[in-house]
Amino acid sequence: MTQRNVRVLTGAQASFTNEARSIQFAAQRGETRLVKLGPIVFFSSSGGDAWMLDPEDQSAVCLARDHVPRPIPIQETDSKLLIEWNADYSIQGETFTYTERNSPSVRTVVGYPTAEIEQMVRDYPASPLADLSAGEAAFARLKTGRNDPCPCGSGRKYKKCCLASDEALERKAIAARQDSKLERIELGPEIPYAEPDPELEDEMFEPEVELAPEVHDQLDELWDEFDETVHPTAQQMDTLLAGLLNLPPEATDWNDLFHRFADYDYPDLEGLFRRIAGTVPHTKATEMGFFYWGAAEVFLRRQALCTLPEVAAGFCRLDAESYDPDALAHIEDWLLATGYPAEALGLAEHFLPILRADEEIMSWAIPLHWARAAGTAAR
Repeated sequence: MTQRNVRVLTGAQASFTNEARSIQFAAQRGETRLVKLGPIVFFSSSGGDAWMLDPEDQSAVCLARDHVPRPIPIQETDSKLLIEWNADYSIQGETFTYTERNSPSVRTVVGYPTAEIEQMVRDYPASPLADLSAGEAAFARLKTGRNDPCPCGSGRKYKKCCLASDEALERKAIAARQDSKLERIELGPEIPYAEPDPELEDEMFEPEVELAPEVHDQLDELWDEFDETVHPTAQQMDTLLAGLLNLPPEATDWNDLFHRFADYDYPDLEGLFRRIAGTVPHTKATEMGFFYWGAAEVFLRRQALCTLPEVAAGFCRLDAESYDPDALAHIEDWLLATGYPAEALGLAEHFLPILRADEEIMSWAIPLHWARAAGTAAR
């Protein structure tokens, strides 16, 4: 018997691209799943189809057909989101009707979770994506060199003037864009939804770790030297990494660093992953849970699938204080979708007692987490 499971994800870790990829994986496995991120609805069917919908103007994109993923038409950056809608849809009772915009033919499908889609839209209304004007302006200013004159006209260097406030504005814009809420539903009998505790929501936006002034100065020196080169070499990236590893580990966003090096085509990403994972302590302050999440996404995008079990093994070094349940769910999904069910099951077994002890996770969600990994591994 299937059950209904509602989960809430807050903050900038929500990603439309990641959710599109996850719903494709669900379609590949023939799972019926329904997800709502901001105003956008994602769903998959037991027949292997997956769609992304905008209920406000009835726009749609097919993400998978007959268990085969299609290209994800999403361009997503820290300050902008662009979705290339290519179809229009309507729901009439149990029928889902759509028209592709480059074709006049109308097609009707039966067997999609149409009632649940309409109920989700009614029960969890979302306002349009937040106004990003302040965040976009900050994002534009962040392209200023750290040692260049500040755009505000103060005459001071950017790093000594508005850099910190612009970074804060950018973080707020990211959180606002992603609507601070993700409802993920496994279809089945309805369980009453409890509104999140505002006090718990506040705890999710904890202040950054306080660093000593001399650490800030060392960070500035390292990044200033690195940013002087438009196309850094592997040696320059190694020099930056060595310098960052000599500073307090919580001073660096390791997930962001790994993505930067990947964007610069670092020649040995697997070696980079092992060096960071083997050196940085796995604490709440270092946020290594997000590092593993980001590394898995990079390896998946580059088809370096053989590294995913190593990512899972590293994630198992996290404890109840340092892990992230959403990172855990995504890594399990990717392991299952890429042919590593035993590793996904091992990850689920390792974190089952931690999930049970996590007071922020509803008790009825734990069996669903276990059944998904164990059921797929047994196939």
